[in-house]
Amino acid sequence: MALPSQGVFIKRAGTEIGALTGFTGPEAQSNFTDTTHLRSVAKEYIPGLKDNGSLSFTGFWLPTDPAQVAMRADQNALASAVYTITLTDSPPSVGTFTAFVEQMSMAVAPDGAIGLNGSLRITGDVVWA
Repeated sequence: MALPSQGVFIKRAGTEIGALTGFTGPEAQSNFTDTTHLRSVAKEYIPGLKDNGSLSFTGFWLPTDPAQVAMRADQNALASAVYTITLTDSPPSVGTFTAFVEQMSMAVAPDGAIGLNGSLRITGDVVWA
């Protein structure tokens, strides 16, 4: 059975990131090394390390939200932090990973709220419990 998305949240170092409206990721991808040789009858590969890629998110820019403020400071300091994704199953599945803030920007248009777009570059594994 599919899980509802309403109620999912992301935390940075234990503090929920305020006013997120959605996210995509982690974008895990397996790398492969070509080991094809002159006697191969087809391409041959061996698996390499998994790359957990990025997590892209959208929301609303909140200048005083503690997690958003910390994320902007992390980006300026080139510092990583521990993030968790909490899903809506019971008991909730929680994914934990370390990431750098890759990008954070405002989205501003007439007659609207100031939006937030950003991405986290995951370093290491994502552990689900």
